[in-house]
Amino acid sequence: MNYKISVIIPTYNRAHIIKDALNSVLMQTYSNWECIVIDDGSTDHTERIIKEIISIDNRIKYIRRPSSRNKGAATCRNIGLENVTGDYIQFLDSDDFIATNKFEVQIKLLKNENLTTIGTCGYGIMRPIWEKPRIFYGYSTFRTFKNPLNLFKIFAINFSYLPLHVYLIPSLIIDKAGKWNENLTVNDDGEYFSRVILNCSKIKFCNNTFAVYRTGAGNRMTKQIMEDAGIQSYVQSWNLIEKNISEKTGVKDHLYVRAAKANMYQRLLSENPNMINKYSKFLKGRWTNPSYFIAMAINKVRTKLLVSYQILEK
Repeated sequence: MNYKISVIIPTYNRAHIIKDALNSVLMQTYSNWECIVIDDGSTDHTERIIKEIISIDNRIKYIRRPSSRNKGAATCRNIGLENVTGDYIQFLDSDDFIATNKFEVQIKLLKNENLTTIGTCGYGIMRPIWEKPRIFYGYSTFRTFKNPLNLFKIFAINFSYLPLHVYLIPSLIIDKAGKWNENLTVNDDGEYFSRVILNCSKIKFCNNTFAVYRTGAGNRMTKQIMEDAGIQSYVQSWNLIEKNISEKTGVKDHLYVRAAKANMYQRLLSENPNMINKYSKFLKGRWTNPSYFIAMAINKVRTKLLVSYQILEK
């Protein structure tokens, strides 16, 4: 079966960089796709650039977020989900890009699986000072999970995650997971993908393709999270993740959540200690036994010694 892939790209004032994301879709070796770009109210010439590309390839569609809808990437992704027609969903941010063979190899990998299996792949990073992306190898998340819940444990123990564009998700799973939470400004992707993972039966890893995200900092948590509004959203997202896991599995105080609380505590301790007391109830459930600090130390060493890089052409 020639499955159709729907790509959803939210964007805001990314005229200077969105071509990289769109070109990585246009150059896919698998041709049965549609791409919906949802503009969150750009004031630069993002719209003109996208419409120029649409004139060349009408598989790309442009939607401007209605003023009646909440501003934000989560809303834009929901608008995308309301307009897709594909069998699989590919989320992609407008400053990131994917390997040109991603759709082909992931569809090939998933074709013999049922429609409750999601695909993942490796990933790397691109920084402004680099001319080429660097792709990671050796991460413990880079494998197939017959029990998807084990991915949460790996996330916790290795203080890791998977960026949203490594996933290729059947529409059936998207329907079960529901919409993005438009009230979250921090970790909305973590909360959403907790529902995706909880509703799938298997996670199939593909080792011969990749996704690339751009970053200007080494820590995944941005400065925004150290402000009170960001902390509130972060806390709310993890309370929801904890609720999602508990309702789906019956497991309370999951290690994944406790590790996130411990990570938040350490971050606040070093950058905004005045907020610790305010969020003490949330932080109380953090991972505090010695194994947390051992795992954190091992992960730092592992990052330096076991993860190799390969510089690839874009």
